[in-house]
Amino acid sequence: IDHLNNDRSDNHIENLREANTQTNTYNQVLRSNNVSGIKGVSWNNDRQKWAVRVNHNKKTYQRYVQDLELAELVAIEMRSKLHGEFANHGVRV
Repeated sequence: IDHLNNDRSDNHIENLREANTQTNTYNQVLRSNNVSGIKGVSWNNDRQKWAVRVNHNKKTYQRYVQDLELAELVAIEMRSKLHGEFANHGVRV
């Protein structure tokens, strides 16, 4: 079972949907140690670019972009395409 709003204490039927283990992981929120403030986006020192990473079916999809705003758009597009209705774009810090 997956909680649409990520609140495990909110068990209203309209907040629940069937999910397997993999699709449930797609609906995770932004990690607290994320310095970019954007889910799936981190700075790559070697390339001096933002790295966008999205996992799907045990594979990591990755792109590098120069601009943080573009990185956010790329991350949203990748998650939407790969995760469908389970895409969760996190909360911008």
